[in-house]
Amino acid sequence: MSRSKLVSLLVCLVLAVALCVPAQAAGKIVMRIGCIPVPPAPQSVAAEEFKRIVESKVGDRLEVQVFHALQLGTIPQHLQGLQNGSIHGVFFPNGFWGPIVPETMILDLNFFFPGPDWTYQMFNKGYMDPLIKGMEAKGVLLLSAPPGYHRWVFLNRKVASQNDFRGLRVRTYSSPISQQSIAVMGFNPVNVDGSEIAVAIQQGTVDGIETDVTFWHGAKYFKAKYWLDFYQGSNIHLTTLSKVWFDRLPADIQQAIREAALEMPAIIQKHITDTLVPRVFADPEVKQEGLERMTISDSDIAGIRTRSIAVHDEYKKLGPSFLQTYNYYKDLIEKYPNGDAPALSK
Repeated sequence: MSRSKLVSLLVCLVLAVALCVPAQAAGKIVMRIGCIPVPPAPQSVAAEEFKRIVESKVGDRLEVQVFHALQLGTIPQHLQGLQNGSIHGVFFPNGFWGPIVPETMILDLNFFFPGPDWTYQMFNKGYMDPLIKGMEAKGVLLLSAPPGYHRWVFLNRKVASQNDFRGLRVRTYSSPISQQSIAVMGFNPVNVDGSEIAVAIQQGTVDGIETDVTFWHGAKYFKAKYWLDFYQGSNIHLTTLSKVWFDRLPADIQQAIREAALEMPAIIQKHITDTLVPRVFADPEVKQEGLERMTISDSDIAGIRTRSIAVHDEYKKLGPSFLQTYNYYKDLIEKYPNGDAPALSK
């Protein structure tokens, strides 16, 4: 081998190793975390609380840098960076994961999980194994599930029945199951980049958005002020880390990160129930804009529930592992409808 080829080979090897080694700054390991909104949104507060807890455990050996408002790039760029190790952690809602980790689309099904309290309790007691395996296959570690809130539809006009949904364009997540779940409600699902949602609502490009009230409030989507109040699902925020980055860390820092990820969700649950949701409905700006609750009939809701069964079937048809995942959670829901299962040993 010529000298020039040998030098080129060595340079490539050095660069390959450098991409996998945790970033260092002034003797510290640097951990870069990305999220979509800004505090006090739950996923942003979750990232900040995680930073506080893990840094308190390891001292000045690790510096956690949190980047709110998609400062590290678009949502696809965040997810790609997580897989290749250039971004070390991401705190995103479940709906953005479907195109990369299809197993997670079970979280997008209408009328499946009993509610946000159930998923908060059960997932953080250790009942996430099917989702953990799906994530790890894509180079991502799923460590915990900071809670979200009820997933509702907010519209720019009043509706009185399910028939009024027809033709209305509702922004939802890029997950195919999420889009199908909106379609069986009678809406036209559309996928708009997060940075363009407010303008789309303002200009009437979309007629509404499926989200939880905390994100609606934080992003000030007040033009979609008609709130369709019936529960079909919930948002769940996932604590995810780059596996290629995490595997290079010292064992004690790995342990501290895992502990922090498990301690943080209870803080976020209290933040949502005691502070955030009451603040939303008491906000003078919300009162001025006139957030208005809408309902539809029980028979309309029953019809949507019946049509949603076909979407459940589509998820199960994705493959044997998807059917196993569906039955795993179906059995847990039947056995522990209140989420009162014992915690699994760690």
